Amino acid sequence: GLIHISQLSSERVSNVKDVVNVGDTVTVKITAIDEEKKRISLSIRAVGEDAAEDEAEEAPAEAAEEVVYSDETPAEAPAEDAAE
Repeated sequence: GLIHISQLSSERVSNVKDVVNVGDTVTVKITAIDEEKKRISLSIRAVGEDAAEDEAEEAPAEAAEEVVYSDETPAEAPAEDAAE
């Protein structure tokens, strides 16, 4: 298959040799199959993105903040009309 230069890393790659060398074994994700042209498109970047999503899903629930929005005026707040 083919790994396009844009799919080598999530960061900009100016020289392919900075990321991979001939003979390297890499983990890839199949991103497209073109049966007419007999091509398989592969991505190293997608593997990293999938791993990042998996880590985010596994993060503990207490790490997330809960935000509650309301258009009701709290009972403790003085009414605006009462000051006039």
